[in-house]
Amino acid sequence: MKTTIANAVIQLFKRKINDTESRLFGKMRIVDPRKAKKPMSQSQLEVQGRFRAASQYAKKQVADADRFAMYEEGISKKMKSAYAVAFNDALTPPRVDEINTSDYYGAVGDIISIQAHDDFEVARVRVTIKHGNGIVVEEGDAVKENDAIRYWKYSAKVKNQHLMSTTISVTAFDYPGNESTLEKCYGHLSGPPAEKPPTKSKPRRNHTSSNSLIHQIYEQL
Repeated sequence: MKTTIANAVIQLFKRKINDTESRLFGKMRIVDPRKAKKPMSQSQLEVQGRFRAASQYAKKQVADADRFAMYEEGISKKMKSAYAVAFNDALTPPRVDEINTSDYYGAVGDIISIQAHDDFEVARVRVTIKHGNGIVVEEGDAVKENDAIRYWKYSAKVKNQHLMSTTISVTAFDYPGNESTLEKCYGHLSGPPAEKPPTKSKPRRNHTSSNSLIHQIYEQL
């Protein structure tokens, strides 16, 4: 009985000590810290979700012997383990840097050259050629040029008779499935084709605020 009473008293004192006192308009009130925690914003929740997904992806990769060996090749001073390399790969989408159409005239066999990069490796590059009305002329995967890291080539399979109304869309993918797209449009007869800015990378979001949000998330985990 004495032990039960003593435990009850100890718990009461602990509760009093853990309560936070604050003043509001000159009046005292007791605030439970557990209830006073500010809820996470939508941006913070999105970043937290990305980190959890990246962690799950990295764990799966290091559990597979072939994938572990692949990511082990990316170990550096900053990335000191295969897990860290895979984790960062899941967070970082690839990017299409350039679409070179100087050798593309709409004939079968014409070459479209592409530059794309990723923090680890670009896994695949998809090319879509379409007219201004949205009709797809052809699409297919580009081929990596001589095992180069950044350079890819696509050989046209279909004759394109309406070159000046053509848009060439190139999408780069990495191993985790992140992607980004760059488009190049043939406009007027004079002047080179204009490049559209890259579309938003998927699923990466809120790039500029990610670092500040990470620290806030860790505080609330």
